[in-house]
Amino acid sequence: MCSSDLRHLVPGLKKALEYILYVAIATLIIQDIDSIAWITNYSGQIIQIIGLYFLCGVFIEFTDIILEDLVLKTDHLTDLQRQRRLTVIPLFKNILKYLTYFVGGILVLNLVGISPTPILAASGIISLAVGFGAQNLINDIVCGFFILFENYYLVGD
Repeated sequence: MCSSDLRHLVPGLKKALEYILYVAIATLIIQDIDSIAWITNYSGQIIQIIGLYFLCGVFIEFTDIILEDLVLKTDHLTDLQRQRRLTVIPLFKNILKYLTYFVGGILVLNLVGISPTPILAASGIISLAVGFGAQNLINDIVCGFFILFENYYLVGD
């Protein structure tokens, strides 16, 4: 591998270094300011939450890079195949981003000491009720996915 192959990793590594600096600075500052000295009792949890948030951001950056490399870096793509892939990539990126932050939110609840199990059960029941009430909306969403996957409309059309 030459250096030009690794050049696309630079933004992700820059973001990772930035997040590490933020966590280190927050760790040092919380202990030195007298007006927020009471927070030092919770500083371990706060630093873990900040670190988890930044770790989620770095994970999203690297998975976006990997996703683009896997999907777009094939040698023999026709224009139609490239448009198809450009249409579907943002969808996968958003699903991955929301899933990552959802898991991060559950981990934050665990760090704070709140059990996420009842919250997840209640949200499942509520989403089931909303799903029954919004069947037309869900039908439109499913039809939209079929439009994307059947290539009726692509990016650039």
